[in-house]
Amino acid sequence: MATCDPFGIVSRCRKVMESPTHVFLVAEKIPVAAERLRDLEIREPYWDEKVHYLGEEGKLLAYVFIVDTLNFYFWSFKGQEKWTIHHNGKTYDGYLALALAIKRAFSSGIPIWDPKFLKDIPPHLFFSLLEGKGYLSLIHRRYQNILELGAKTCEKFGGKFENIIEAAKGSAIKFVKIMVRNFESFNDSARY
Repeated sequence: MATCDPFGIVSRCRKVMESPTHVFLVAEKIPVAAERLRDLEIREPYWDEKVHYLGEEGKLLAYVFIVDTLNFYFWSFKGQEKWTIHHNGKTYDGYLALALAIKRAFSSGIPIWDPKFLKDIPPHLFFSLLEGKGYLSLIHRRYQNILELGAKTCEKFGGKFENIIEAAKGSAIKFVKIMVRNFESFNDSARY
């Protein structure tokens, strides 16, 4: 029997949902919001070639895994300059700067698409791939995450990102569970 809460998110958030301080849901408005969402013309997200890697399928899959592993917390601490990358007359920050930095790494020929290389990438090389202007918060955590991505992919999935996808057997729910179970950086949870 299918469940409406396959990850236990609703059950774990119940206490927060039942005693909000600043935000709350008006139950009667939920069906109206659902109808509006249903009626929206939702399109495939735009993949901007200026900042995203487009290339052979295997490398593209690696690119997505790497960017997703590193895509978190781009805020600067008070008094620190925000991390940016300047490219072709334009300045990028946050996710777009990250996507561009990884695209540049792929284009440079450094084999970061290979989990065997990722699991042992030297810190100075990794940090140089994300070089930009300003301060990139939690860069050492990002380094640990990329080492984990390489190591666990080698250890549990034969060193191939494709094997992670295949292990999910076409199920998005199985895929998320695989990622959360096998990669600590994707197990983004907290107790309330």
